[in-house]
Amino acid sequence: MHPSFGSVLVKTRDMSDGGVFLYTAGQVALPAGATVSIQAQDMMEDAPIVKAKIIRIEPQGIALQFDWNV
Repeated sequence: MHPSFGSVLVKTRDMSDGGVFLYTAGQVALPAGATVSIQAQDMMEDAPIVKAKIIRIEPQGIALQFDWNV
């Protein structure tokens, strides 16, 4: 989620305690360093919304670092 494009559904790769890679397929056009909000879907309960910073951009998607301080 980001004010410039709203919400998009994407698939994940390489999730860890520190971050996650999102397959964005060109749906997210933000620079490295931008902050987005993310939330896991298809869970039994609503997952928390977490802030994350874009740390790498690749042709397939973006790598995010979770911001646990927000």
